[in-house]
Amino acid sequence: MIFLTGGTGLVGMRVLYDLVVSGETVRALKRPSSDLDKVREVFDFYHGRDTDKLFEKIDWVNGDLLDVVSLQDAMKGCDEVIHAAAMVSFHPREADVLYQMNVLGTRYMVDVALESGIQRFLHISSVAALGRKNDGVAINEQSKWVDGLDASGYARSKYGAEQEVWRGAEEGLSVVIVNPVVVVGAGRAEHSSGQIFAGASGRKWYINGMISLVDVRDVSKMALQLMRSDVRSERFVLCSQDLENQKFMEFMSHAMEVDPPTKQAPTWMLEVAWRVVALKDLIFRTKSLLTKETVKGSLNRYSYDTSKVKDSLDVAFIPVRQSLEYFAPFYR
Repeated sequence: MIFLTGGTGLVGMRVLYDLVVSGETVRALKRPSSDLDKVREVFDFYHGRDTDKLFEKIDWVNGDLLDVVSLQDAMKGCDEVIHAAAMVSFHPREADVLYQMNVLGTRYMVDVALESGIQRFLHISSVAALGRKNDGVAINEQSKWVDGLDASGYARSKYGAEQEVWRGAEEGLSVVIVNPVVVVGAGRAEHSSGQIFAGASGRKWYINGMISLVDVRDVSKMALQLMRSDVRSERFVLCSQDLENQKFMEFMSHAMEVDPPTKQAPTWMLEVAWRVVALKDLIFRTKSLLTKETVKGSLNRYSYDTSKVKDSLDVAFIPVRQSLEYFAPFYR
């Protein structure tokens, strides 16, 4: 049996779907308050029929990444683990929560997996855990992490989470890690790439940076292939394309059937904007999406080298434009 965390998130929902469709027995962790209606909606989008029958195959269990006892109970009888759960936030007020959910949560997952005799541990991480520089050199699995003022709280938490997984490997856990870029898929409009789809309408400005994207179907397929392989203690960058933001917004706008942005936002405008929003957040205790970290991230011009996964699995990625056209009807 496979134990899966993050089954109500964008990546986890696709992994869960692929596992159930292939006939795997899956136990999926969720909070008591988790909304499974969205999972059903996503399953309907992917499958189109007999979703109830698929759902009946999932063994949902209540628990929490920070509750070791619930993890111990959930892993009983399982021999493989897929850890897809993570918190994504770029708001400075959530740095402590990011550490707890992503670092401590992964630490407890690794500890329980070791004591439970788990045979295989797949960790779905992020390229945020890799070292990144705007030096024109494509980032790969060997890029060394460098902390500093440019590192976001989210990046630090993902790097810390990976260190817990590597510790597990040193203690005998058979692990494999995937590091996807921004994942395009069906999910909640208020989370992850769903926010990009939801906010496509009415945008007048684009940012002079780059964005790297990958289809969630590729993330799930390649991650599961790697989990089933003999690969051990390795990580793999997953990226379909690196695109200029303007070109990406053209593709997105076409997919969502809205007018594309036509004006490039000057850097000074972005610098003013995040400061104004930060003041508003401070006064009203809100948590806006526009922050210093998101502005700095959108201005970066990173590119990613995926030769390792292509050579290992002999695979090709779905082009970003096709991904956007595929998922746009879900959000429209």
